[in-house]
Formats: sequence, C-alpha cells, structure tokens
Amino acid sequence: MNRRWPLVAAVVMLAAAPALPAQSRTTISIIPTGGVFVPAGDWVDTLGITLTAGPGVYLGAIAEVSFNKSFSITGQVTRTLGAMQTVEAVVDTGGGNLTFTADMATTQFAASVVFRPLGRLPSGAPNKIYLEAGGGLISYAVSRGLQDPSDPNANWASSSAMAMGGAGLSFPAGPRFSIQLFGRANYLFSKYKSDAIDPLEGKSGLLLQFGVGLRVGR
Repeated sequence: MNRRWPLVAAVVMLAAAPALPAQSRTTISIIPTGGVFVPAGDWVDTLGITLTAGPGVYLGAIAEVSFNKSFSITGQVTRTLGAMQTVEAVVDTGGGNLTFTADMATTQFAASVVFRPLGRLPSGAPNKIYLEAGGGLISYAVSRGLQDPSDPNANWASSSAMAMGGAGLSFPAGPRFSIQLFGRANYLFSKYKSDAIDPLEGKSGLLLQFGVGLRVGR
C-alpha cells in the first residue's frame, strides 16, 4: 500500500507539469485601438493671445507583453486622423480680435506597466478591470493654415515628455479576443512653447484620452 504513494505522487506531478508553465509563460498581445483625445484647458492664455486645441479622433496600436496573470508591460503609438482635430488662436489686437484656425495632429508614443488586480480567467483572458501607469512623448503638429499675417511662416508645433495613468475594463469576445474600454490622463511636463509665440511660454497641459481596443491574444 505504501509503495503505491510514490507512484501516485509521480502521476499527479506529471499531470500538473504542463499546466504550470502555461500559467507563467510570457505572452504577447496586439491591440488595435481607436478613440478620442480631449485637451483640457488652453495651451496659451497670456498677453492677448489664446491658443486652444480641440478634441481629435485617433487610431493606434498597443503591443503588450504579459509576464504572469497580473503584470505586463506595453509599448504603444497613437495619432489623430487627418482633418479630425483643429487648433484655434485668438489674438487681441487692441482694436478687436483676430481668429485663426488650422488643422492639427496629436501623436503619442508611450510605454506603461499594467496591473490586473483580478488576474485572469481560466481561459487565460484578462479578468475585468486593469490599472495602468507609464510615460512617453506627446507631439503636436499644426498645419500652415494657422498664420499670422505679420508672420506667415510662424510655427506652432510643440512637443513634451509626459506621464500617464489610467484604468480600463476587459470583456472576453472569443477564445483569443477581448474588447477593452479605457481612459487615461496624460500630464505634459513641459509648458507649451513654439516658434510662433517665442519668447512667451504657455501652460503645462493635461490631455485626456478615451478609447476602445480589440485585444488579439491572451
């Protein structure tokens, strides 16, 4: 009778062995995303110049490397679509306001750490909520449509390092697919500054981000 226990233990260990690496193995997921950037507040509001960016619809992609059930890292890039975002400049001339409007584009490069407090489902799919924190670069490009008659070559483009934090929800949509809804706050470290308003400086910016993604992989 006692001689059987080592054999039973060996069988149990062999049966469990394939499952153990599967729970801890590194996996890679690709997540196409789409959503909207919403700048909070004005870029510039000083000495008779107000510069305000509007919301913009974006497309992007995220590559996520998962190390276990709860932790992963991501690399991501997003950019607003052409003619889907505008910026407005209002200049007080003393005798009235001049208003200039132009198309612009927001580009974001970022990396983050993702924490899933509820882990994963038995299928390996992410379970409900996740939290995210990271940083990267925000770049604003502005078309030539925003021109001051006194300086037709003025350049309003700007960029800044940023920190971001956010949260999201995951909903399984198939064996290796899930839908993600998320929101983020991107805080720009540098104040807005460009050749067009030099030597003046604007404000540090807060860029809100809302989106949806299709997670491919576990």
